This record gives sequence, C-alpha cells and structure tokens, in this order.
Amino acid sequence: MAATVYRVVQEGLTNVRKHARPSAVELHVVATPGYVTVTVTNDAAPAEGAPQTPGASSSAGSYGLVGLRERAEALGGGLEAGPP
Repeated sequence: MAATVYRVVQEGLTNVRKHARPSAVELHVVATPGYVTVTVTNDAAPAEGAPQTPGASSSAGSYGLVGLRERAEALGGGLEAGPP
C-alpha cells in the first residue's frame, strides 16, 4: 500500500507539472486504519480540449493514471481524476 500511495502522489504532482500552469497545488494524504485517501488539486483551469477523464496512455517511464487506477483497484481501492 505504501508504494501505491507514493506512486499516486508522484504521478499526481507530475501531472500537475506537465499539464497545468497553476499558481497553487494542494496535496492531502489522510490515513486511517486500512484506508488511505490521496488528493492532489491545483487551481489551474482545464486546458481547452483536455480530456475530462483519464486517458489510456502513459509516457515512457511513467505510470500514468490508468496504471495508478489498476494499482489502486488491485488493493481494493479506486482512483478518480479530472476537473473538479
């Protein structure tokens, strides 16, 4: 679980850096017994034409949202991504 949380945080911050020009980014990790919630938000408006749901591809060397969703589901969890 710890490795999955690490990768979710890493990929969330990487996505902000690659796809947004925010003036602020917030990262929240909340752990309770048997359950962890990671939230990464930024204040940038979605780019025009940007997908509203995670894409199916990932960059070489990156896990991408699809890979993170698969990791979360393997642990009985899930992943939501897109504009608020």
